[in-house]
Amino acid sequence: MSPKVVDKTAKRQEILDAALRVFARKGFKNTKMIDIAEEARIGKGTIYE
Repeated sequence: MSPKVVDKTAKRQEILDAALRVFARKGFKNTKMIDIAEEARIGKGTIYE
């Protein structure tokens, strides 16, 4: 099996888009990193990469 190829720019944009959706729903102060990760359907650690 070949390694998974990830478009880092696209993944970053997906995370930013997810963050904006969560901020709109919960507000900036009430948003946790796990909320953004769940919205983006990624592991929380991926946000920090």
